[in-house]
Amino acid sequence: MTENQFNEIKQRLAKWRKKRHLTYENQIEGLAENVFKKVSEYFRAKDDLEKADALCNIAVFLFNSIDLDYESYHNFKMYTAFEDDFFYIYGKLGNVVRNKIYNGTNVLSAKVNSELISILDTYFRDDLKLDFYECMIKTIKEIESRTGAYDENLKKEIDVLEKDFWKRSKKCM
Repeated sequence: MTENQFNEIKQRLAKWRKKRHLTYENQIEGLAENVFKKVSEYFRAKDDLEKADALCNIAVFLFNSIDLDYESYHNFKMYTAFEDDFFYIYGKLGNVVRNKIYNGTNVLSAKVNSELISILDTYFRDDLKLDFYECMIKTIKEIESRTGAYDENLKKEIDVLEKDFWKRSKKCM
């Protein structure tokens, strides 16, 4: 991915966060839960496109949780190769859970998030045979078109229909 493509992803997601009044801080709150929900979707995927969808959503969570820089992404990409990219990704995401359990935080560093984005890019190219940038743009278009709102309690975006369902459900209790 070029620097322009990387920055386009960052800018589009920043615009989306601003429109929804979201910050890095409130996005990092639900990072572990949201990422592992998508990891579960990855493992249940029936084909490579479903895997790509889950991984792009993970990348969105990573981009939205901390300000990433192209230099870290690019430097990691230039000097690192892993035999099994997905399990490296999975191990790094495991750090999110450990931090949550032991420190009560969801924090990954900008360096680690940039490394994860770099490995995802490589995984898309080498294993899924897909263009990571193009898949990210498709994912961003999908989230830009959502009509929902961020739910502070659930720490995630809720579709309007789903939100209305939960409001009605609470009235039944």
